Amino acid sequence: MRGQRQEQFEEKDGLKEIVIEIKRTSKKTKGGDRMGFTCLTVVGDQAGQVGLGLGKAPDVRASVKKAARTARQYMIAYPQVGEAKTIPHEVRIHNGSCKLILKPAPAGTGIRAGGIVRSVLEVAGYANIVVKRIGTRNKKTNVDTVLLALSQLKYIPEPDWGPMGNKSMNPSYADQYNNILMGDNIIINDQWSVMFGLNYSTAINKAYNSDSGELRTKYEKSKLTPTVSLLYKPIEDVTTYVSYVEALEKGTIVGSTYANRGEILPPLVSKQYEVGAKYDINPNLLLSTALFRIEKPNQYSDGAIPLPNYVQDGLQVHNGAELVLTGKVTNNLTIIEGGTLMDINVEKAESSDLKGKKPINAASRMGKIYAEYALPWVKGLVLTGGAYYTGEKYGNNANTDKIPSYTLYDIGARYSTRLYNKSLIVRLNVFNLTDKDYWQDRYYLGMPRTVAFSVSTMF
Repeated sequence: MRGQRQEQFEEKDGLKEIVIEIKRTSKKTKGGDRMGFTCLTVVGDQAGQVGLGLGKAPDVRASVKKAARTARQYMIAYPQVGEAKTIPHEVRIHNGSCKLILKPAPAGTGIRAGGIVRSVLEVAGYANIVVKRIGTRNKKTNVDTVLLALSQLKYIPEPDWGPMGNKSMNPSYADQYNNILMGDNIIINDQWSVMFGLNYSTAINKAYNSDSGELRTKYEKSKLTPTVSLLYKPIEDVTTYVSYVEALEKGTIVGSTYANRGEILPPLVSKQYEVGAKYDINPNLLLSTALFRIEKPNQYSDGAIPLPNYVQDGLQVHNGAELVLTGKVTNNLTIIEGGTLMDINVEKAESSDLKGKKPINAASRMGKIYAEYALPWVKGLVLTGGAYYTGEKYGNNANTDKIPSYTLYDIGARYSTRLYNKSLIVRLNVFNLTDKDYWQDRYYLGMPRTVAFSVSTMF
């Protein structure tokens, strides 16, 4: 025969014990039937810790004590959130024939659950929680499912913010950039064509007092900037062009290393004039050359002591020429080669110290050679390598300090294949192969030898 009952005990040693179920059991032996009792008990401290114990003994009292002792030994802490004593997030669990959903609830909701589930949550110390249970009525399975659901909770407590406390944070900056674009490509005949576009841009930069939230600085500038290109093909494989481009950029936010840190500089308008030619040596190889002039606002550190200011004054004017060869030399070899020579000056500056000077951190000579070689005997394996030259540049506005030129070398490999019918690419690259020490600008050293490994796929 078998009987069962559920009973709640009083608190002991600050822990609350609830007897979930007591069953009478019978086992046949040579000497006859041996009677016994099995007790299922939950013990909790009503502060997030709860344990489950199962006790077997010849009498009821002994089985209850054994179950309570086991539950106390295996108590586990589960997270509770805030004064509402709820769970940090929703949990959905499927354990055998029992499905359970636990949802956090605000203070005043209470425990919306019944029977065994409610008993377990009460001894654990939860006060506001919504539960949906579907499936078996087996009490042991239901208790196991509740504890399994609680074990899925993940909670990272809010850090101690110190004197800032938990007050709301105000924004320091806000940037907004709106533009309306329109353009067209007009083919006049087989030799002549025109590309043009208009861009109406609005750059808005705002700086706020982080304590009060009040607006401190605001810049707003709108401009209609054109893009125009005239193309002429004297022969089939040659294209010549003349182009003019304007662009509006948002103002720079001054960094923390300057005396005027946090200041927003006015938006920038840059202009580029270019004349060039492109020659298709073959369908896979392109040679291009160009003469250009770039005008953009000059931004720099004024070198004041003890802390400099970051300001705008005059224009940086880059007059230069470039030559680029790109494409496939053979079926397996792809190259990108190019060089740039520039004459860089500061013009239209109000400060007499800048007139006739070169802008800082701007190299007048640059070049690169990059190649990829696909190994014909290993399908999908490509070897890569490159050399990158940066010429001298000035480190101060007086042009008395020079940053030396440097050449960096990179090597790498790329392997492309398919895994389970999905694209898989493995990359290994070594940057600054010789581990050269060099100055990236007047303040920072360049990147040392760096090894990068990556695996990417597409689903």
